[in-house]
Amino acid sequence: MAALRSQLEATILAPEALEFAVGSGVMRYAKSRPQLPTELEGLSGAALGLASEAAASEPAQVMVALVLIARGALDAAHDIVGDLDSAEATYAHAIIHRREGAASGEAGLPGYSNSRYWFSCLGDHPLFPQVNAFVAAHPAAPRALKARTDWNPAAFVECCEKSERAGSEEGLAFCVAVQQREWELLFDWCAESAGVAGGGGAESR
Repeated sequence: MAALRSQLEATILAPEALEFAVGSGVMRYAKSRPQLPTELEGLSGAALGLASEAAASEPAQVMVALVLIARGALDAAHDIVGDLDSAEATYAHAIIHRREGAASGEAGLPGYSNSRYWFSCLGDHPLFPQVNAFVAAHPAAPRALKARTDWNPAAFVECCEKSERAGSEEGLAFCVAVQQREWELLFDWCAESAGVAGGGGAESR
């Protein structure tokens, strides 16, 4: 595990507090939201241990959003990435809506539909080959995903959607594993972009 994530494991990224479930993130939008845990209130790049200049950067803001995603606080994460323009913010935005699942949300559309839209806005990303390699090596990966030579995020959205609809334990466990690995890769990439020593992005590239 990358250095920064290891440091945060004792606090806001404690393994038992992380949540990567499929279709579990009902978002509130205009309705009242669940209260954030105390340690996530007003979370910032500085609270992640970033130096002042790095803490104000867009990669640092995406890192904050990713922490919130990992803790299941999708509304708070959505508030952050909705105001950012980077590819990484768009990636996180797509992840948020995929986590939202089949529930109707933004623009009255299901989360899965919104996720596909944001992935289409993202296009390609340098992390996709690593996500694809993880899936190709996973014993429970569906044949259609395992056989791909490139990563198709829309196909994975469909896989999550089908697994949620079917209630397949094996399918859901696979999707959770992929979502966690994808999150780790994106967090490390953003840490590297923010100039965090040992962020892990150099190896990713």
